[in-house]
Amino acid sequence: MQLTQKMLMILVISLGVMVSYGGCSSTAQGVPPEISEHATEWPLPNKDYSSTRATSDSLISSTNVHNLKIEWSFPIPGSGKFGSAATNPLISDNIVYFQDLGSNIFALDLETGDLIWDHLFDSHAGGPNGLAIGWDKIFAPTSQMRFSALNKTTGDEIWR
Repeated sequence: MQLTQKMLMILVISLGVMVSYGGCSSTAQGVPPEISEHATEWPLPNKDYSSTRATSDSLISSTNVHNLKIEWSFPIPGSGKFGSAATNPLISDNIVYFQDLGSNIFALDLETGDLIWDHLFDSHAGGPNGLAIGWDKIFAPTSQMRFSALNKTTGDEIWR
C-alpha cells in the first residue's frame, strides 16, 4: 500500500506531537520546588504524587515502636462534629502546615511545635479541607465557595 504525500505528512506531524508531549511528561518541569527539594519530608497530602503514604527511610520498626513518645502537641482550635483535624499535615523545610475545620491555617516548627504563624479564617467547612504547597505559597480552600493563597513564610494572604 502506497502512502500519499498528505498521509505521510499527517503521520509525521502526529508522531512529532506524540513525542513532544511524551517528553514533557517525563520531566520535573512544573513541579513546585517545595515538592522536589523536600521530597524526603511530607510535602504532599499523601506523601508523594504516587500517594504512597509511606516512608522508606524511617527508623521506626516493630521492635522499637513501643519506645515512641510525644515530643510536642498543638491544640487545634477549629472543631467540627467529629473533631478538629480532617486532613494530613504537610511538612516542608522543617515546617508543619495544617488546616483545621474552621479553615484556619497554621505553620509550626517541626522540632519544637512552636507556632511560626497562623492565618485565621474562622469559616466552618464541612471538610475535609486540605493544603497544597508550591511556589512560596500555601493554597487552601477557606470556605465553601472560596480559595486562598498565603505567603508560605509569613502567612499573609496574597489572593482570595
